[in-house]
Amino acid sequence: MKRCLLFMVLISNVVFGQLIFTYKDIVGDDNGPGMYTYPLDPIFETGSFDLKTFSIYLEEDNYVFVFEVDSNFKNNWKNKNGWDIQMFDVYLNFDEGRYTQAVAGRNVKFNDGWDKVIVVSPEDNEKMWEKEIRGKNEFVGDDIYNPENILDGIITPEIFEIKENKLFAKVNKDKLKDMRKLTAIQVFVMGTDAYPDALYTYVRKVNEFNSQWRFGGGSDYFGNPNVIDMLGDNSSLGNYLSTEDESVYPIIDMIKLSKKNKKVIEKKFNILNNRENYNTSKYNNVCLNTLKENIFYVIFII
Repeated sequence: MKRCLLFMVLISNVVFGQLIFTYKDIVGDDNGPGMYTYPLDPIFETGSFDLKTFSIYLEEDNYVFVFEVDSNFKNNWKNKNGWDIQMFDVYLNFDEGRYTQAVAGRNVKFNDGWDKVIVVSPEDNEKMWEKEIRGKNEFVGDDIYNPENILDGIITPEIFEIKENKLFAKVNKDKLKDMRKLTAIQVFVMGTDAYPDALYTYVRKVNEFNSQWRFGGGSDYFGNPNVIDMLGDNSSLGNYLSTEDESVYPIIDMIKLSKKNKKVIEKKFNILNNRENYNTSKYNNVCLNTLKENIFYVIFII
């Protein structure tokens, strides 16, 4: 008698719990306020900075932030965290809005402010904090707003994984406030630069004209945003002033969570917190659906 033995082999260790937020961004808007152009070197592939979808998953101990762009992630520069040319900021507002200035070098301000930002970089976290975050984010501002010390609002993830055009970054829940209090969110996509401007946190500059290693369409003076894409309409990024005499950053809005969004987050937290009412089979189905591209089956006939 022949019997079939079915084995599931996991080829990825990315496991998610509950999807609590997702946003499908405009495709083809990876040009900053509308006129930015990619650097000329072929390593900067078309679509590399075009954010297609951003999602947040809730695990028992972590939040998982998922960035999907329009080109596969690569690591030609052999960075420790697993990819090379992109970096991301995730700004979270928990209804306080403590800070208005974005991370140093983004050259952007927020209308309603933010409370925590997750800086997702391919650089080693220890080096990022030592060389790029501390010392550059204690005095951030333009020529008309008072500078801010935003250092206490910055967080870096602990775990990263790449799956083709998706980047997964995990942040321990202890580092963030209760996500049930989240009221607004914004995500920036930028280029990385291991040797940035002295006032910039690891971000690649946008100049007036593009070149092998520089984006074009901005200004050769200080003040234009170095953000290539963000959630929603990018056009407000163009409301800046960058001249020899003055620099004024653009002011942008965050994506506000609807009542429906907040109810979904509350529901997913309840699923994880109320273990006695937790439906294990449904949870496993969520994980399996998330991992279906990462699983293959081996059947042995004996």
